[in-house]
Amino acid sequence: MKKTLSYAKGQIEIQNEGSQISAILSGAGPGMQVLDYCAGHGGKAAILSMLMKNSGQLYLNDIDQSRLINVPSRMRRLGVKNYQIINYQDSKNKLAQFFDIVFLDAPCSGSGTWRRKPDLKWKFNQEKLDTNLKDQKLILSEAKHAVKIGGKLIYVTCSLFDSENDQQIRNFLQNEKGFRLVNYQKQWPFGIKNMPTNAKNKHTETLLLSPMTNNTDGFFCCNPRKIGMI
Repeated sequence: MKKTLSYAKGQIEIQNEGSQISAILSGAGPGMQVLDYCAGHGGKAAILSMLMKNSGQLYLNDIDQSRLINVPSRMRRLGVKNYQIINYQDSKNKLAQFFDIVFLDAPCSGSGTWRRKPDLKWKFNQEKLDTNLKDQKLILSEAKHAVKIGGKLIYVTCSLFDSENDQQIRNFLQNEKGFRLVNYQKQWPFGIKNMPTNAKNKHTETLLLSPMTNNTDGFFCCNPRKIGMI
């Protein structure tokens, strides 16, 4: 696929359906100010730009800035022009309460992708999980300041573990009274008829995709909205 002319021209991009759904659920749109806090290689950023119709401004950050090295060439191939790469830690004061959407694809166990990489299951342990949980908590506590009142902090993982998903976001909301959870079903874009099936029966305000239920990678998505000062 990557050797085709269509791919070279940016007419095709390869991405798991779960990744696409998580970006769609952000509610990003034209003219918005959006921060992709853990942009990685820019896959979800490309979808966010598409939803924004290449307008507004899309800021790309990552804790490991080296992961962003190949982003410009990817964006150039896809025709993405409304983005800039930043180091959020260097700009966090001037960007406080600036963004309509902060998209946080948090570092996690990656357990939702183990069907494709089953060996990773045997390399994972409790110590690594504990490190992930601490990192997620820290990143949430930092990213919250970038969201303007009325804006959203989209929390996403490719994990199936409740401790990295619902439990993590419940703990955040208990401590951050300035945020309220928006039901993911209310965020599903008008005009897209097939809402994804939720792979769980509880915590229905959040969405869990699973290989068994959805035939996608495992993904967790939720939409806390900032309703006041914190």
